[in-house]
Amino acid sequence: MELTNNMISGIKNSDLFYLATCSNEKIPNVVPIKCVKWIGNNKVLVADNFMKKTKQNILDNPHVSFVLKEAREYPFQFKGKVKIYGKGEYFDEAVKMVEKYRPKSALVIEINEIYSVNSKDKPGELILK
Repeated sequence: MELTNNMISGIKNSDLFYLATCSNEKIPNVVPIKCVKWIGNNKVLVADNFMKKTKQNILDNPHVSFVLKEAREYPFQFKGKVKIYGKGEYFDEAVKMVEKYRPKSALVIEINEIYSVNSKDKPGELILK
């Protein structure tokens, strides 16, 4: 699977995205995320600055979904699987991304599906896998 230039551009240019997780008890959780970076190969790096429920949900169930704040311009729902890093290359990169806080960990989301959230063009349909 290869993301389109428009999808990658959206991730690179967005200043906020909404990350959805789900607990073992099937309780959803959505949080705004600001410290995000496209790192290539369908992967997004996220700095974990304040995560509690989100991180626990990821430990229980590593499947996540996110939508960019600019969903009208970039109408995509990205789905993927997360790995958590407490040290190493990804963690070091997360530390560089954050100026005010030291991240607790780095999350790497590997995107494996993309759905349309465009109300006029294939709403809810799988557009890339």
